[in-house]
Amino acid sequence: MRHLLLPFLIFNSQFLIASAAAPQPPTFADFTGVCQLGANNAAIVPPGMIGWDRADVLWDNLEPAPGDWHDDVLEKWGQRVLALREHGVEFLPILCYTARWAVDTTPRTTFETDTTRTVLERKDDGRLVVLTYKKAHNGSWVRESAAVTKPRMQWAIAPDHVPAWENYVRRVVTYLSAPPYNVRYFQIWNEAHPRSSFWQHASMDDYMTRIHLPAARIIRESGGPDAKVAYGGWPDCGPIQEYIDMLDRHDAWKTIDVHDIHYLPISAFEKIQAAARERGLGSVPLWQTEIGFVRNTATIPDMWPRFIAWSLRQGWAAANRDDYKLFWFPAWTPDAPASYGYGRALLHGQNLSAHGQAMRTLAQLFGDSPLVLYTDPVTTTPALTRNGIAQKKDGVEIFLLKPPANPAATTTPSSATSDRILAVLHLNREKGRKLPEAITLSLPQLPSSRIASVRRIDMAGHATPVESPAGTNAFRIPTADAPESPTATLFTNATVQTIYVELTLSR
Repeated sequence: MRHLLLPFLIFNSQFLIASAAAPQPPTFADFTGVCQLGANNAAIVPPGMIGWDRADVLWDNLEPAPGDWHDDVLEKWGQRVLALREHGVEFLPILCYTARWAVDTTPRTTFETDTTRTVLERKDDGRLVVLTYKKAHNGSWVRESAAVTKPRMQWAIAPDHVPAWENYVRRVVTYLSAPPYNVRYFQIWNEAHPRSSFWQHASMDDYMTRIHLPAARIIRESGGPDAKVAYGGWPDCGPIQEYIDMLDRHDAWKTIDVHDIHYLPISAFEKIQAAARERGLGSVPLWQTEIGFVRNTATIPDMWPRFIAWSLRQGWAAANRDDYKLFWFPAWTPDAPASYGYGRALLHGQNLSAHGQAMRTLAQLFGDSPLVLYTDPVTTTPALTRNGIAQKKDGVEIFLLKPPANPAATTTPSSATSDRILAVLHLNREKGRKLPEAITLSLPQLPSSRIASVRRIDMAGHATPVESPAGTNAFRIPTADAPESPTATLFTNATVQTIYVELTLSR
């Protein structure tokens, strides 16, 4: 009997360990956020699909003139927090930008790069002349443009208005961190960089001393012991090493609870994580609070499972369920092809776009199940790289999904009541690459007696049963989607085909 039970015990060891742990590991909704959703749109999104919303709490709207505080605006943000939470969505406020009356209008020259510079000249009426120059091959500076403009919110704060910035941060954090709002994470600014449009005519050293360091200190002072500082989204126009060097230069690593980057691959996460460990900080939380804004409908199926798998390999678990997140930009655009962001958002008006339907498919598959990797051997024929970090490459991730701890309280109707294994197969189909007719997926340590059913699910969520001989744990997965699936019209521009294989296990 001992020998007969041994394979069963070996396979079930991962299940037994997972079930003994408390509290539960993070879920798909914990990982997934969006930008600019709002409570009305949160009511449209399928339950369990989105866990976070991110938006600008503009200083200029709260204090349009020195000392002229519009508390009603802040109260509306509080009501938005509560309305979002009714739909299972948490709120990440962005503390930004410069109030127009606080902009630094000092005449000056700034250098965006070694070969580009900007000269600001002030006119008598308060407007600014912005002159841009580019360095020629002979070393001379050639003027490229000249414009007369009023100060913009995305320009730097004047040094003598830093106390006003601190006061704004203090008011917002004190209000939103208190009951009943209980906001815990506060993001400082958005995409500050001289080559970004969100921090213009000043250096990153100016940003750190005038914006980040004062705000980080006040968030910790005013938000209570649970308040967390999220960096303001290092943009892809700046090298990650520049970010690391900046934190070193200002001794700022410990002023950040969440390191945040925008529109960058997993390798950027790895570089920040390695730098943190080299400095004795261990693993640090990593978010991307903006990613997306593309028409390629393969992006979410190709990206989300890879980032989730990488995060789990870093030790992401119940004790730190907010350590890893991705936020799609944007959440919504009008249902009109000429609208800004159309074809790039999750929602077109009140309808899910192709991106939105791809996200819904993932949310339905993961449900409220704790996110855990399947760690036993898996083989594919042709061979696919397991847990590869490069997007748009052939690959496979595989997850072990147990039912939610409290099925009665689940927010996703699709959450299963049985243990499941979810394999995610990625096949690059750029430049008309011909795909194999099928992929064989084998799980050699999974007893075939435990397999109750197998389904193939495409990016749109269309499911078909996978038939296989009794007593096998190898499955032939067709690469072509079913003719009746909406993928034929929704995902015509997808450069990667993602296929989900769901194995439901018997109890």
